Amino acid sequence: MTRLDDLLAPLLHGVWEVVVEKSTVTEPLDSDWKRSTLNVPSPGTIASYRKGRYHVHETRTEWRVHLDRHDPETHPLLHLADDAPLLLMIGDTCGTLITHIREASGTRHRDILQDQRVAWQRQILLGLVFFFAGLLIAANPLEFLDGVTQLVIPPLLLCLGAVIAWKGFHTHAGDASGGSVDTEEVVQGIAICGTGIISFSLPLLIWSLAILAVLGVWALGSAVILLVPILRHRAGISEGFWSRCITGVLSLFLVVAFVFIPRESVMLLITALGVIAVLLGMMFIVNGWRLRQWMVMPVSA
Repeated sequence: MTRLDDLLAPLLHGVWEVVVEKSTVTEPLDSDWKRSTLNVPSPGTIASYRKGRYHVHETRTEWRVHLDRHDPETHPLLHLADDAPLLLMIGDTCGTLITHIREASGTRHRDILQDQRVAWQRQILLGLVFFFAGLLIAANPLEFLDGVTQLVIPPLLLCLGAVIAWKGFHTHAGDASGGSVDTEEVVQGIAICGTGIISFSLPLLIWSLAILAVLGVWALGSAVILLVPILRHRAGISEGFWSRCITGVLSLFLVVAFVFIPRESVMLLITALGVIAVLLGMMFIVNGWRLRQWMVMPVSA
């Protein structure tokens, strides 16, 4: 009986990633492995799981495991700054989508037919929606931001606050005592509703500065966490000195851009979002077209 956990010892001795063939693991992942929905995208990944600092990407044939420097459950901000810098998130997302678009291996078509639960027409339709939405976002970044901040975020805050407040009023409604009120949740819900009401009147400039402030802190934290160990000592950086150095320096440049050219920075970030939407749309369109081709062709044995 072989568990995946039994093969991860090299990660504790400086190895950056352990790649394990699925055929060599005879036991399923135990209950301590939790499925992770938010990850830095990587080509070929079909699912991702975490167990403390261990992070595994599942592909069709392999388990690819690395050791994060910070557990996202206990240190979410440090994990975000150190293990998932802003630039890495953007770059790897684009790279992964481009890889999916370029995949043309015939060996995957049979898997698409077997695993796909969405009709090819819906995939192409969804792809067209993302594609043209991405073009509109990239062509009019400030107009898109204005629409989101005025028409999307405030109503979402109001709905979220209302749900939290309602939950606070009904937390113990089924108790024998006849029900009680969770004052903390009610107050939180009312505060969020108040924030939503105020956000309706906030100008685009305030929203832009707030977004840049949040992203700037994220990028600055990444730069400091990535570069300080390099300045102190070069050894002991398991995933590579140069990758860490380049990501840290680029994160620092991003912070400088936020400070000195904030308008252009906002437009660049939203344009990047548009590009990601375009690539995502292309991926859906290509997958839908391939699925259509294989649905009308006989599958050879």
